[in-house]
Amino acid sequence: MLLLTKIKEKINQKSSVLHGSTLWTNGIMNAYTTNDSFVRDNLSWAAQATNWNRFNATATLGMIHMGNKKEAMAVLNPYFTG
Repeated sequence: MLLLTKIKEKINQKSSVLHGSTLWTNGIMNAYTTNDSFVRDNLSWAAQATNWNRFNATATLGMIHMGNKKEAMAVLNPYFTG
């Protein structure tokens, strides 16, 4: 998580490509683990995603929670309605 935090701190806030790739990196690093602490700890930063990156941010949460299908829908439901 320290690596992701350092990347997040160094990227330009206006670069949607770097923002999205940081979210994807988190998703790949934590796939099947249900460890979404990076997104939860940086929710306001993650919420800055726009357009396609907003969909990608939700998809990475799905990747992270694939290991726990019962709870995955409860975690993802707020992103599907809204």
